[in-house]
Amino acid sequence: MMKSLVILVAFFVAASQAFVVAPRQNRLISSSLSMSDEPMLGDTERMLLETKERKESGIIQKYGQTVKNDGLDGVRAFVWGIFDVTNAIFPVLGVALTMGLFLNMAGYGYFFDTNHGLVVDTLQHIQQEQALQAEAARMATDAVNKAGMF
Repeated sequence: MMKSLVILVAFFVAASQAFVVAPRQNRLISSSLSMSDEPMLGDTERMLLETKERKESGIIQKYGQTVKNDGLDGVRAFVWGIFDVTNAIFPVLGVALTMGLFLNMAGYGYFFDTNHGLVVDTLQHIQQEQALQAEAARMATDAVNKAGMF
């Protein structure tokens, strides 16, 4: 048992090390005696220069804006619009669902009424109201059926 546990831990350690990214070496290979036009850049400077080159060439774009003029800018704007709308709608729906669940756990229920809009009441009272309305509808259909018999 212990041996298999040690083997399992060793396997997971080896597997996790397979995906570790080795640090990148950015040393310029030049002799110290040669005169080079290329300055010695560190990682940060090289990254900033590469980002600047990408922005200037149009590879990097601002959020929600397109930089290509290939005739698909309208499609991209439409897709970004859908993305922005869904980023607003889904969190609101999630909050509403969470509030509804908490109301139910606390013993309250809610429904939408055409006259009053959103109605929040206890679950017991809502069930009583529904039973009363069902009984009233049943009595009304019975009265219509009895009137039709004569």
